[in-house]
Amino acid sequence: MVKIPRLCLVVILLFSAGLTAQSKGKIHGNVTDSSNNEIPGVTIRLTNTQTKTVYQMNTDTTGSFQFEVPAGTYEISAYLKGFEERRFSNLKVKDGATLSQDFVLMIAPRK
Repeated sequence: MVKIPRLCLVVILLFSAGLTAQSKGKIHGNVTDSSNNEIPGVTIRLTNTQTKTVYQMNTDTTGSFQFEVPAGTYEISAYLKGFEERRFSNLKVKDGATLSQDFVLMIAPRK
């Protein structure tokens, strides 16, 4: 009799763990200038358009970035002082898939 309740508990725990697991995908890319030079330190901001959850990071020394996020629809932007901000909308992240989004930043006009 003791084995049946333990087995039920194991099945319930495994089932509930599956329900709470989120489908995830990746967005990665590179940021360069108009001369194709990599730009480190660019702020990349990723916003889930349904939940309004914001993820943010800076590009690494090679101008690269990568996010692992729940599947959904996103808007992504790249900003660095001295450059014009760039933005892309309606990016669809799918479960287990990797989406690539590169940026080419232009020097901002002087004010």
